[in-house]
Amino acid sequence: SGPWWDVLGTNFAAEVSEAGVVKATSPISLTEHGAIAMGETHVWTGTQTDGGYGSSVDTHCAGWNSVASDKDGIAGDLNSIATWTDVGAHKNCAAAFHLYCFELE
Repeated sequence: SGPWWDVLGTNFAAEVSEAGVVKATSPISLTEHGAIAMGETHVWTGTQTDGGYGSSVDTHCAGWNSVASDKDGIAGDLNSIATWTDVGAHKNCAAAFHLYCFELE
């Protein structure tokens, strides 16, 4: 799949690698309305550090159905290309972060 554009039409990822990893070329720091995301810089991704899908339940807040404080998910940094998929530590699902969702074929 790919390429992908943000809501303003800027291409931020051209392709998916053979390993199924979305390769970002610029930060995705916009809201769904095209405004610069302010405040919290973490964003839910549910992906591993390499950008691959995190298949265990503790990577995606029980399928993005839980805000329980005893559940975890993986979050990235919306201002970074290097850590946009995973900041290296699981975050508590009670946190109110934006969510990145990509369609992959």
